Amino acid sequence: MACSNVIADQDLYKCDKAKYQCVKCTPPDTQGCNFLGPCQGTCGKFTPEDLLGVWRGFDAKDHMPTKFEMGEYRFDFGKADVEVTWPNKTKKMFDVATVQGDTFALIDQATNITTHWSNSLVDNMKYTQAMGISTEFSNTTYPISFSDSVKRNGTLTFVMFQCNRYAPGHSCQFDTPAPPQIEPAMIERVQGDCSRCDPMSGTCKACDCAEGGDCVDAIKCVESCSKGGDKFRCNWNATNPMCIHDPNGKMDKDSCDSQCHPATYGKCNLDSGECEVCKAFNTPGGDPECLYLMSYC
Repeated sequence: MACSNVIADQDLYKCDKAKYQCVKCTPPDTQGCNFLGPCQGTCGKFTPEDLLGVWRGFDAKDHMPTKFEMGEYRFDFGKADVEVTWPNKTKKMFDVATVQGDTFALIDQATNITTHWSNSLVDNMKYTQAMGISTEFSNTTYPISFSDSVKRNGTLTFVMFQCNRYAPGHSCQFDTPAPPQIEPAMIERVQGDCSRCDPMSGTCKACDCAEGGDCVDAIKCVESCSKGGDKFRCNWNATNPMCIHDPNGKMDKDSCDSQCHPATYGKCNLDSGECEVCKAFNTPGGDPECLYLMSYC
């Protein structure tokens, strides 16, 4: 029997992205179909091979380029689940399902809500590799790609980093750093470890986290609390952000002046190898390649 006839006699399968399993294709509709073995390798309740392990990174865009949450995210992918840690140390467990190609699903173990994701290798460097993952807030379909999600509003995108598994001499260390040491004399520990800065003494005093406002995480308080001096805050609601005097402010004048200014966008000049200021793509007459803040560029 000819080889072509053997192949023609074999059943073809494709991934059912709702059931996370391979189902038989019905000719003549064979688009996206493959033999059973290759189909099962990219479809099922397991983590995509290239996502396994610990990834640390940041929120690159939340709905739109100018909106994102500061701080480090951590994705710890196991064989069929992932533990996600938010910047505020909140943790959540999800089941993972691979659904063919560079797409996967996360199923919240607490609520059973499913979200659809796309993953793309951004860069493979000497010691580390960068991965981009994204989801659409509409959650009606899987994203086309990470790069497409970055360019459009209504998406949530992350850039994550991991030690390159083939790094020379396995010299990359990606453990979470130990928290900074705090002198016990500076702070009392109560309900959720929150404190309020006393500018008269330059020390942090315990408070109930539920109060909010200037009752902040104890570590943040210790890092920013200083004795005496006028306090300022940035008035972001003004057309041109400006520092204003506020007894409840958390910055001195120099710190406020260094942070309180309109966001500046930049893009990479590949000829000079330097970042140059540009007009954001989502503003009238903006540069379509001007996607990121200058600090990210």
